[in-house]
Amino acid sequence: MVSYIPQASAYVTFLSTLLANGPLPSRHVRPTIRSLLLLLAEFSSDLPKVTEIQQHRRQSHPPPGTMGQVGDQMSTLEDRTWALFSSALSGSYAATTAQEIKRILLPNDLTSSSDDVASHLMTRYAHGAARVVRLALRQGVAHRISLHRLEALEEPYSPTGVPVHSQQNEKVLQVLYGVGADEGSFWDVPRVRDILGSTVRTWLGAQRGNSSDAVVLECLGIASDMVDEATGTFRSLTQDEARVVGEVLMEAVRCFSGLPLQSQHSADRHNLVSAVSQFLFSIPLNSPLSPTTTDIFLSVADYVPDEKLAEVVEYTFKDTLPFPSTPRWLPIIMDLLAKLNRPAMPLCRRALARCIRKLYDSVRDLSEYRDPLVRIALQAWERSMGAEDDHETVRDILAVLEDGIVDGAADLPFTQGIYVRPPQAFSATGLDQRIQALLVAVANGCECVEEPNSVPFGSTLDQSSFAPVSLHGPSLVDPDRMRSSYNSSIESPVISHHPSGLSTPSKSTAPVGSSSSDNLATPDDHNHSLLPRIGPVDSPDPFLDHETRCKSMNAVITLIRTFSRLAFSPPHSLDSDSPFKAARAPASSKCITVFENLLSLLGPTTATTDLPDGEERPLGHKQARCRRARLAILQWTVRLRADRDHRLYVLDNVDMAVDPFAALVKRGFASSEKPDVSGQALGHEVERESRRQRPTAQRGGTEVDPREPSETPSRSKSRFPSSPRESSSPRSPLDPLWGLPDVLPFEVPDDSRPSEGMTTYSADLTEHDGITQSLWLSVSMYVCILTDILHDETDWEILSYTLCHLPLQLSNKHLFCGPRTRKTVGNLVSVLCSAIFNDRLGSKAQIPADLKSTDIHGLAYQTLTILIGYRDSFDSRERILSESLVQAFCQGLNRYHTVAKPCLQALSICSYELQSPMAKFLPQILNQLVQVISNPAISRQILELLAIIGTIPILYSNLREAEFHLIFTAAGRYIQRHNQPAQISMSTSGGAQVGGESFALSQHVLVLAYYVIYIWFLGIKRPERPRYIRSIARHLLIANDGNAIMTEMTEVCFDWLARYTYSNGSPRSSSVTQPSSDQSSKTWLMGNSLLTVENLPRPGWISITSRRPSGIVHVTSRIDDVTAERLDGIDLRELISNTIGDTPIRPTNDLAPPGPEFASEALEQSPLDFSFPLAAAPVPSLPENAQLAQASMIPQDDLEMDPGFLPLQLSQYPTSSASSFPPSLLANDEDLARTIRVLDLVPVVDLHKVGIMYAAPGQTREADILGNQHGSPAYTRFLHGLGRLVQLKNQRDVYTAGLDTSDSGLDGEFAYACWDGIAQVVYHAATMMPNVPHDPERMFKKRHIGNDWVRIVWNDSGTAYRFDTLSTAFQLVNIVIEPHSAGTIAAYSNSSHENEFFKLMLQRAPGMPEFGPVGEFKLLSSRNLAAYVRQVSLLASLFAQVYHWTERDTHREEYVTNWRRRLQMIKKLRRATKALEGRSGEMDEETSFGDFTPFY
Repeated sequence: MVSYIPQASAYVTFLSTLLANGPLPSRHVRPTIRSLLLLLAEFSSDLPKVTEIQQHRRQSHPPPGTMGQVGDQMSTLEDRTWALFSSALSGSYAATTAQEIKRILLPNDLTSSSDDVASHLMTRYAHGAARVVRLALRQGVAHRISLHRLEALEEPYSPTGVPVHSQQNEKVLQVLYGVGADEGSFWDVPRVRDILGSTVRTWLGAQRGNSSDAVVLECLGIASDMVDEATGTFRSLTQDEARVVGEVLMEAVRCFSGLPLQSQHSADRHNLVSAVSQFLFSIPLNSPLSPTTTDIFLSVADYVPDEKLAEVVEYTFKDTLPFPSTPRWLPIIMDLLAKLNRPAMPLCRRALARCIRKLYDSVRDLSEYRDPLVRIALQAWERSMGAEDDHETVRDILAVLEDGIVDGAADLPFTQGIYVRPPQAFSATGLDQRIQALLVAVANGCECVEEPNSVPFGSTLDQSSFAPVSLHGPSLVDPDRMRSSYNSSIESPVISHHPSGLSTPSKSTAPVGSSSSDNLATPDDHNHSLLPRIGPVDSPDPFLDHETRCKSMNAVITLIRTFSRLAFSPPHSLDSDSPFKAARAPASSKCITVFENLLSLLGPTTATTDLPDGEERPLGHKQARCRRARLAILQWTVRLRADRDHRLYVLDNVDMAVDPFAALVKRGFASSEKPDVSGQALGHEVERESRRQRPTAQRGGTEVDPREPSETPSRSKSRFPSSPRESSSPRSPLDPLWGLPDVLPFEVPDDSRPSEGMTTYSADLTEHDGITQSLWLSVSMYVCILTDILHDETDWEILSYTLCHLPLQLSNKHLFCGPRTRKTVGNLVSVLCSAIFNDRLGSKAQIPADLKSTDIHGLAYQTLTILIGYRDSFDSRERILSESLVQAFCQGLNRYHTVAKPCLQALSICSYELQSPMAKFLPQILNQLVQVISNPAISRQILELLAIIGTIPILYSNLREAEFHLIFTAAGRYIQRHNQPAQISMSTSGGAQVGGESFALSQHVLVLAYYVIYIWFLGIKRPERPRYIRSIARHLLIANDGNAIMTEMTEVCFDWLARYTYSNGSPRSSSVTQPSSDQSSKTWLMGNSLLTVENLPRPGWISITSRRPSGIVHVTSRIDDVTAERLDGIDLRELISNTIGDTPIRPTNDLAPPGPEFASEALEQSPLDFSFPLAAAPVPSLPENAQLAQASMIPQDDLEMDPGFLPLQLSQYPTSSASSFPPSLLANDEDLARTIRVLDLVPVVDLHKVGIMYAAPGQTREADILGNQHGSPAYTRFLHGLGRLVQLKNQRDVYTAGLDTSDSGLDGEFAYACWDGIAQVVYHAATMMPNVPHDPERMFKKRHIGNDWVRIVWNDSGTAYRFDTLSTAFQLVNIVIEPHSAGTIAAYSNSSHENEFFKLMLQRAPGMPEFGPVGEFKLLSSRNLAAYVRQVSLLASLFAQVYHWTERDTHREEYVTNWRRRLQMIKKLRRATKALEGRSGEMDEETSFGDFTPFY
């Protein structure tokens, strides 16, 4: 090129001279123009930025000498050539020159010329033409920039405020530049706006190497000059400038087409590619180009770095605002999703999801805009969600999908206020169904990040649920770039951020049309980038917990949140006829589909259980891929509850109630983690206040809304807290996924506000609104899934969680009330019993090595115990399923104590609820009990069960003699074990210990063993009792074998047997009087009895009184024959009533409050069926003047007495022979009288007192509860079934436990009591005591109830009863009764359905050992509730007395019953009088104790 400079210079000189002398001929104009164009093309040089032009006559180049000698020559030659062109552009050749330039830039056909030389010349002509256009435009740019600078130096306004005229500035520019402002060489943009874009397209497609690229580069230079001018003058691009720059860029970026993505440069077009890329990245995103910068970047999205495209996305949503008011807002979003929502663009996907989420929030209330937006986004996400691995992107997508379901609930159609469920709303193409299908597909199809042996998505999974990923145009994505990361210095595969070769505005320049403060971030700007750099996308952040990184888990949580929002969002109305009920019908309908989808994800992969008729499993069942996701579904479903209106709610914290069950599988609270529950509600589900104790996942000490968008990655408060172990390595299949305290990965709605629209059942199938039946929750399907889990589950975490939580949920019977659900419950019972019979429960799961099958069976039996309350759901299979339940419990008796204990407790419930199968299998049960009596861990439970069964004659009425012997054998062995403590090995914590067992419990077991003998002996028909004496005596003697003396409890037992073998009379007569001090009475000490004979005032009549440890016998007789004439003055009624004793008062069925007429009506009612042996015969009527206050006035039951009764009572039995212990006549003095008075004050039965309180709705304070004077109808029925109503006034025959019996009636008129030949219980019912006006704290009531060790609490308060509600030192046992379901129905409802079943719980004082048949809680029918509670309260009082006697298990002193105390007093009298020699109780002779029936 240097060699041509002289010739070119000479030609330019010649042409200048020629033009100066005159115009050229027309035929020479075009060749001359083309010659000049060739010169400009050949000698073109780099142009400086237009804002850097110096103030000298050369408007386009630096001063001479600054570029070197050759450069100066070339610049000078270019200047001279341009000077000639300037004259041509502004002179007579202007039109011809402009036409020729346009013709050259836009030739008609570039392919017509086959000559390479001609093609090359044409390209050079075009290069020169483009240079001319650029220089012409730069001349105008320089003019405007200079004028701008001059105007900046002067005041823009005159003092008067008028703009200053700038004509002087024009003159200055003319002097400086030598050109006028209106000269033709100053081309403006409108002259070229239509040709530049086409020029770039034409010559870029010519494919003629660097020559054609030079044309494109000149056009890029023109666009660059326009941007430079706008930046330098601090203005925006004009409309024409924006069009030119936009079209040039849009066409220029086509140079990337076809280039390999992995190439860092192109050998053929390196300069062009670098120039285009640099100019593209130098253009601020907010430049008002046409086409827009967004369109330009999208056209080459495959070649632009992901980070830059993410900025484009954010700018598009932030500044161009694709809102419904913006034209083509939906097509813009569609284009962004189609081109940027690709696997190779993680940052773009994140930005799109985040921006669409924000946009959704602005249109969520406008369904006509919201639904199209969701539909467009859903179409893209259906293709990409399967491969999405960025947790922030997943979070935003799921938030939009969740809102799309929830917000669309109110838009479903109605007809005249009635909801119509359209088929298309839930069809395969419906938007709502598509969203749920996508969530299910994600939960099922996305591999869990922590699952072992995980495979890439799609390699082994069925992707039919995901649409294939389709990129627009041919796919150019290289697999190696599927996971790309960017740092501060990364470059695009093709486009470099820092190319050279083209002068463009620097990246630090403020955007055109905006201030520098509005500048968007560049890829190198860390402070303003779209999102923080998170490192390689394919490398999960080890500090993010599993729930954040697992898509399957996130999809499940989204479905759970969707259900909660649909079911529990306001409005909440407690009125069943509320118009809100119809308004919430669409949301409730969607709840059903969400619930069914969750169940589909929860169930086992293969289910083999048979379903009841009419029940089907969800279609397209697909189990969630993530184990934690399945566990999350289970955590949510097992907390579902229904109130008494069958309205759904979710219970939050059940940890304390689950702890006893979880402890069986070693998932319970550790000793250091167990919450302090002193003073809190004990029993089953803990109140809502305990929710605050449950751990919640937090960040920085502040809870974060999991659905709130954030600029930085955040961890939702609904996530599990991460732990080093979880984040460091994947979990093993045997690693525990749950334990107490249980941390939930979702937020639980407030359980104080049940769902207004979501119900589980309605008794009225034809409600007036016509929608109720279609809105029942699919609880039957849920029960089927639970059945499948119990039968086919392979994951121990899922199976164990189900077994631990199922008993609690089943206790809420209102959740399982539907007719279809009742059928599935029967199937659940059948499957569970079958698994127990075949010993295959959990056989398909991989159970941890430290657990045994017995631990699992122990949990299963807890569930079966609750299922007893569903016996009415068994339908035609009731007999089979009932017998299966009893058989299952019987089978569990010979297992480990963790299994045998719940089985024994369950059998105690079956004794009342399933009496027919219990009677059938009772012989088998007794045989099993005898086999396991050697297990000391279940001693109490065995004896408690025997004691309960012994009070129900219908159960043992068909027992054979051998079965009765088994019972006495079992009791005798327990007595023997107590007398030989060295053989006892029981582990019980705390207190005085005997052989490793709690001393109080050992005493309680001993008392229970004797109690079982007593209660079962009374259950035998009186004539058959003598046959069992030999067996009982043998076991008692064996139990005392090796002892120096007979134990006092054994002596009492023999004495008691002597009393009831031949008679069923009362142990005490109310007419017994003290013997007179004169010689008319004498008393003998005969063995262990005091025999008193006294002359009566009437001649010939005497009274004989035998005071023994077990009771008193009083006989009145005549010495000689009595003729009929001599009986005239004798009151035979009085004599007969004083002979043997009396029978206590019978209860009635009268449910009305007792009134004055009760005395005359009480005995006219049919007696209730009580289980006391002595209360079996009907009560004869009384005379009209009979008084209820005197029990002696009531005739006793039909008395059965064998003739041997009286001689036996008058004998010395059970002491040794008369020669060893002869009768001793006692001195009839004051000491004897005092001894007899004290002896008569000791009761002949065990006495117990039990308090009863009623907690009305909303009551939690002591004074409020004690102040109630009436209760609900169910409570009233319970009281009448609990005992016999007795009148307190002048009461002398019934133990009243301190109740006022005077005429004042301070403690009320009546009380309930019950008794038999062994014990007597009085109930201190607070509702039957009057409220004293001056006693607001109800201390008059508390002085009785507060001193009772055992209290029955009927809890209708709606909240859990706290153990310390009643502040008293005598706080040992609370028996809490409450409805099995919470609700807003008044507690005073008399609906039989509401009172069908009740939940029974036993609260114990801290440190008190476990006892009683209740366990954690039990379900009892209202029909059997009173009878069961009566026995539980009696057993509780028995142990409470022992526990108190041993000073709360800290003092070792044997418990002394009333019978034993009477024996001790008689023995003390013997020692005091020294009437006998030797020691009482010595076993010197075999006949001292034993079978007395051969002699009497």
